[in-house]
Amino acid sequence: MKNKNQKQPELNNEQIHALMDLPFEYLKARAHEEKVKWDLELSFFVNGFEKGCREFFGLNLNDLCFPIYDLQEPYQGFLNNFISWYLLTNSNNNLTLKQNENEKE
Repeated sequence: MKNKNQKQPELNNEQIHALMDLPFEYLKARAHEEKVKWDLELSFFVNGFEKGCREFFGLNLNDLCFPIYDLQEPYQGFLNNFISWYLLTNSNNNLTLKQNENEKE
């Protein structure tokens, strides 16, 4: 049994880059919904996350880059609906990145 206070292993750049796809796509979709111009690159979010940022434009992430809540949702349920859609439509999604490789180590 794992200790609840045990810290998660740190993610490497490749893992962060892959895992940030969900919040990146969410923020892009939210900008579209709000009719806000979007010209940010994924690298902006990866770099911020690597420097310790866990909130991007009101979207709060856990240490595994997964969205926890959004303070600026266009309407209630927007984040949850997006996450469900993303996980269902991305059969090759990045949330399981390197799971098999990590199990081998």
